[in-house]
Amino acid sequence: MKKHILILLGLALYLASAFGQGKVYEGPDDPAGDISEERAGYMNGNRVMLYFENNTQLADYPRINTSKWPNDYTGCRMLDVVSVMIGGEIYLQNEATSI
Repeated sequence: MKKHILILLGLALYLASAFGQGKVYEGPDDPAGDISEERAGYMNGNRVMLYFENNTQLADYPRINTSKWPNDYTGCRMLDVVSVMIGGEIYLQNEATSI
């Protein structure tokens, strides 16, 4: 009985790997993203000043004045670098400007 289960499991794994993809990927060839589209900015709110980038990075060590609380002359640095945001990448067909 164990032998039959192992054979069926092996066959199922083989079939899943052989036919799992269904069709060939036809999307754009963009292995690393477009560096020219990276942006950065500062968030000032609730007495916090925070530098951010759209590559999921907050603050920027060793630069100074990239994160401070409270945001006045008494403020101190609160972060070095944090990258805990969730990022996503989308593809637009035919260089469309809206989705």
